[in-house]
Amino acid sequence: MPERARSLAEGYVYLDLAVPEGGETSEPVAGEDAWTLRLGTIEVEVSYEGERAARRHEMRFGPGISRLVDAGQWVVVAGVYAHRALAEDLEFAADPTAGDDAYESVVAGWELAADAVAEALRFVPAGADRVPADAFWTHTGRAVHRENPERFTRQALEADLAHYRQNLDDFQRLHDTG
Repeated sequence: MPERARSLAEGYVYLDLAVPEGGETSEPVAGEDAWTLRLGTIEVEVSYEGERAARRHEMRFGPGISRLVDAGQWVVVAGVYAHRALAEDLEFAADPTAGDDAYESVVAGWELAADAVAEALRFVPAGADRVPADAFWTHTGRAVHRENPERFTRQALEADLAHYRQNLDDFQRLHDTG
């Protein structure tokens, strides 16, 4: 039975993490009440209602806490998007005539970084100051947590979120095309 993702975006992130050597993710295949995503032998289902809820609540990866991607993985994903956004941001700054696609890619990168770290923050229980140990169930998640547990405090995650959002705001302010 395939895993269930809260949104198509979460499904794609999960597949990217599950098959690190890459491959071609299939286009969503429509079923009776869900899409199915495939990468190699791994399948993920995304209910139509789950995707509608994600869009309705403007939560790229879906409402609630992920059961597919752990807190450590979300921080890794955020870092990858932030690294890519920063590189593209610097390229765009060097050549602001690069065009709308380059601009939108930078914006999307900072938004994805912020959204991914916000996913890690969801694992911090109300009133707690850090992500609990049981929020790291994958090898990658546990390794990232073991290497730098202070990265998973509420304060550190909120600082990362603020930093990514500030970078997005700064980029848009400096390169406003409107």
